[in-house]
Amino acid sequence: MVGYSFPIDKKVNDGVRDPKENAMTGADAIVKILKMEGIQQVFCYPLTNILDALARADVRVLSARQERVAGNMADGVSRSTNGRQLGVFTVQSRAGAE
Repeated sequence: MVGYSFPIDKKVNDGVRDPKENAMTGADAIVKILKMEGIQQVFCYPLTNILDALARADVRVLSARQERVAGNMADGVSRSTNGRQLGVFTVQSRAGAE
């Protein structure tokens, strides 16, 4: 497994960082890793919290009508490119989370 570390460009005053300056959310960190891996599109069902971060990073978001369809679409990308491109999908965190 590949490990990632992100440089922190936050100003420190007396050992306390201002959380409003250059704050990176969990979604931003995930998207940064996906971009490092060369991901160009992500399949989703329905709407998830990471979609805004994906859009800001110019990752194409393709919405499916069912969870299993999003998974099949991502699988199809990986198979059709013979593994040169990874298929990624995201689904809601729990039932009724939309």
